[in-house]
Amino acid sequence: MRIFAKNKKFLLSLWNSYAVLTESKHILEETLGSIYVIFVMRKVSVWVFVLFVVLCNSCKEKVSYPEILREAEKVMDTNPDSASVLLSKILNPGELTDAEKADYGYLTALAHFSIDKAMAEDGVIIYTLSYYKDHNVADKLAQTYMLAAEYYGWNNNLQMAVAMLNGGLDFSLEIQDSTWVSRFYRAIGQDYYSKKEYKEAISFFHQAVDYEENNGVDYQIGLSYAFLGNVDSMNYYINKAIDYAGEQGEHDVVRHYRRNYADILYHCKKYREALHIQKQIAGAGGSSWAVTTSIALLYLAMRQPDSARIYIDSTRVHIKEMKKKEPDATPDMSADNFVLALQAVVDYAGGRLINLQSMGAKNHEYWAKARNNELLIEEKVELKNKLEQQNLLLTIARQRLLLYIAWGMILFISVAVCMFLYIRRKRTKLIEAEEKREILEKLLKEATAVNEKDSAFFKKVLLQQLGLIKLVASTPTNHNQELLKQVSLINNSDVQTEDMLVWADLYKLIDSIYDGFYSKMISKHGILLTEKEKQLCCLLRAGFSTKEISVISQQSVQTIYQRKTVIRQKLKMDEKEDIIDFIKT
Repeated sequence: MRIFAKNKKFLLSLWNSYAVLTESKHILEETLGSIYVIFVMRKVSVWVFVLFVVLCNSCKEKVSYPEILREAEKVMDTNPDSASVLLSKILNPGELTDAEKADYGYLTALAHFSIDKAMAEDGVIIYTLSYYKDHNVADKLAQTYMLAAEYYGWNNNLQMAVAMLNGGLDFSLEIQDSTWVSRFYRAIGQDYYSKKEYKEAISFFHQAVDYEENNGVDYQIGLSYAFLGNVDSMNYYINKAIDYAGEQGEHDVVRHYRRNYADILYHCKKYREALHIQKQIAGAGGSSWAVTTSIALLYLAMRQPDSARIYIDSTRVHIKEMKKKEPDATPDMSADNFVLALQAVVDYAGGRLINLQSMGAKNHEYWAKARNNELLIEEKVELKNKLEQQNLLLTIARQRLLLYIAWGMILFISVAVCMFLYIRRKRTKLIEAEEKREILEKLLKEATAVNEKDSAFFKKVLLQQLGLIKLVASTPTNHNQELLKQVSLINNSDVQTEDMLVWADLYKLIDSIYDGFYSKMISKHGILLTEKEKQLCCLLRAGFSTKEISVISQQSVQTIYQRKTVIRQKLKMDEKEDIIDFIKT
């Protein structure tokens, strides 16, 4: 026993060192493994993020809507067809911002207007008008009023169309833009002209000319006077329009005005004047089926069927040449019908029978072609709808893929977070184990040191009761082997070191060393405190720190602090008042 007593401290230190090193080894291995996992997870997360970015870029639209709008606006004046094609790439206008949506409606309607395309589906222009008015986009607002009027006109809402024209006129007058004032006056005049209200139309046409001279307006004034039977005014304004167009070098316009002027003279029974004008047009290289049929009609009016027959044959030649030049063009029924009607009159004048079968056959031919065109259009529309449906399915598939990727990223992030929390917990355990090792070494050092202080003596006794004194069983009996097995499990959380303490003996030791501390505590506060709280007070009196107490009791530091707070509350102490000093007094 004496030999064992001499080596007891050595054995105790050796056992503690072995236990702590064993636990530290396991924790270190787990930590190194966790660090490797972190390294791998970081690498994987980087590659997953790169893959996610690549997939997102591959799934998103390759076109930039704002860039399309800018390019369409650049080419609108010179090439509205190209602008319309560009705008058709915007498949979902709902993705545009408010300003972009307004510009999209404006440019789309303007492109359709410029290429004489139907505007019945350009309803976005109404949103554009509202947006431009609210945000005072003055440079485009007048044109927007005009486009909105066209949209309502295509939808046969003439009342709203006129309202848009009047709104545009008021705005143009407000900003004093003479060009747009003239355009709106002319547009309103054309509305009255289409309703055969020629006097009102003339009034607005005159106001349009007052703001800006335009040969087209003068021409429309002349036509209006023609329908009113005012030949002198008609002659004046149409000739004025012809002269002005000639000065501007608009030779095709001049031919158009003169040909229609000759037709008006025909209705005024001024056949020779009309014939003179038509022959001038034909002689100047402006001959067409419209000119030759007009000449044939004039010869019939002058009772010269033979001359009329010559120009009817000339008209047939023009029609054939026109069809050769443009074989895919929409056939003009009026040309053939004019020829057939004139031929019937010539035949009748020559005493021959009128043959309407050729006219019926020709009209049926045109009807069949028109029907075929309708079928082709329906087929194209059906094909377009199928393509749009396929595009929609592709869009849905891309969105579904993005959704799967997003869920995958969420799952990956969740796993990464769990791994991070798990690794952090392991690191915390390593730190706690290191602290326990330091505390145990400190306790061992204090317990084994030659020190007469009461605290050191109490800690030594406490340490012995924790199980280390059981090493005295040097005789290898079954009983001692069982005790050694219990000692080896001290570092295992399944064995409560606190249960190894014999507090009945420790309470007596506390009283003898610390001037009856335990007895005073029991007499004053024994009813208020639980057994665990009494034990905590005794350990505090013996000079144990909070961390040391947590090691002995195998409880967290936070739990020890909470128990100290509960003791203060039970003893009605201040929050920062010392428990030991309070009990001692």
